[in-house]
Order: sequence, then C-alpha cells, then structure tokens
Amino acid sequence: PGAVAAMIARALIQKCGETKPLSGKHVVLSGRLLGLDRATAVAFLEQLGGTVQSAINLQTQFVIVGVSQDPSSETIPLSDNQLADVTQRTNQGQAIRLLSQRQLLALIPGGSELVRTSLQA
Repeated sequence: PGAVAAMIARALIQKCGETKPLSGKHVVLSGRLLGLDRATAVAFLEQLGGTVQSAINLQTQFVIVGVSQDPSSETIPLSDNQLADVTQRTNQGQAIRLLSQRQLLALIPGGSELVRTSLQA
C-alpha cells in the first residue's frame, strides 16, 4: 500500500504542473493522508506549495483531516483539543478551513479522478 500511495502522490504532483494549490498556505495535517507515512505526506503537501506546521497557530489557514491511523476506527483523526482550538480561533475571526482528503484532492485539477482510477487498477 505504501508504494501505491507514493506513486499516486507523485502522479498528483505531476498533474499540478506549475500550479501549486496550497501556495502560500499554512497547513496542519491530522491523521494519515492517502496512506502515506507522515514524512512523505508532509513532503507531498510542501510540493503542493503548502507550509506544513506541527500545530495550529495564528498563521494556520487549513487543517487537513486525513484518515484515522486505526482502519477500524470511525472517528475523524482530529483531537478534541484541535477541534476546540479551530472552533475558538474561527469564533475570534481567524479563517481556518477544515479540509478532508477528498476536498484536498478536489483542489488538484483531476486529482479525485486520478486517485479513483489508480485504486481501481
């Protein structure tokens, strides 16, 4: 699964070309993204133009909510503290957007379709 995920991530980066959908954006990753290990997921987000942060702060614009580390879990991988922090900051006027893996892929032209066809192959 890791090799397939890495192949998909490389194909998504190629699909972007010069377009960097996260250019200038500060992002926090919660959970797993596309089945990638943490370091590869961070590199992927950086190649999309994002600045990946370890914690939510005043610069954060996106919190990317991947999937849970535990495949049997039905909960989203966002801790109560992270959710409270996002809620408090948005209530104070900070524009933070929660993005699911699907919403992130939608920012990449043809991204959702590429992942769908790669997983069917």
